[in-house]
Amino acid sequence: MTKPIDVAVETNHDPLEPPESYFVPATDVYETADELTLVAEMPGIKADGLAVTVEDNVLVIRGKPGAKSEAGGEVLLKEFTAGEFYRAFQLPADYDTEKMEAGLRQGVLTLRLPRSERLKPRRIEVKVE
Repeated sequence: MTKPIDVAVETNHDPLEPPESYFVPATDVYETADELTLVAEMPGIKADGLAVTVEDNVLVIRGKPGAKSEAGGEVLLKEFTAGEFYRAFQLPADYDTEKMEAGLRQGVLTLRLPRSERLKPRRIEVKVE
């Protein structure tokens, strides 16, 4: 479950800085020999309200849900809170952010970062003369 966090931030437009108030999406991170996979829960987020950026090996995920339509009538109980999502991760240098893939399905964001080819273990053939 996501919980809102309030942070005092100077007014600026730095994409690495979090908004003043935001939700931290629950995220799972998996690593294999070939790639790093991040799975983040972002309910209510649509592709046009999502931004994924990488700068100086910092991965930033931002999401802003679209406007919800009101059901009309007097509100007797309101437990749903909508707000921006923000999460930042320091990435190891051995992943190729140029080949990163992102997908959004039913409020779950999946990011795949392949390990850099130059850092993968490889076998060198020895030629005999």
